[in-house]
Amino acid sequence: MLHACQHYVDALIENDDNTERMALCGRLLAALEVLKAALKTPLPAHLIGRLTVDVAEPDNYRGPFSTDSETLREYCSALTIFLLQRQQSPEQEEQITGLLSELINLLVEDLKTPRFVHTDGGWQ
Repeated sequence: MLHACQHYVDALIENDDNTERMALCGRLLAALEVLKAALKTPLPAHLIGRLTVDVAEPDNYRGPFSTDSETLREYCSALTIFLLQRQQSPEQEEQITGLLSELINLLVEDLKTPRFVHTDGGWQ
């Protein structure tokens, strides 16, 4: 779903057609809802392996935005819903779309950042 979220927001930035923008916002919102469910499930072993490092580095675990993935996802959903409401000026819409893109990229970066460390007993 992360790839889909990035794809939709990238397409949203490049698109000026109102109908297509609305469709992209709808798809993005649906992808964010699927991601919401995925964030509540335990990580499968193959993802734990990809998110595990051998040596802990203090700055290796959090992105520059100091909030959790679920909160970032909620922010992205709220901005997407706001764009779907079509109540903003074209300039505001452009700014909100840019902010949404940046938050989606932070969310992707956060979810791909290692968060486990190999230990003698496995990972922690």
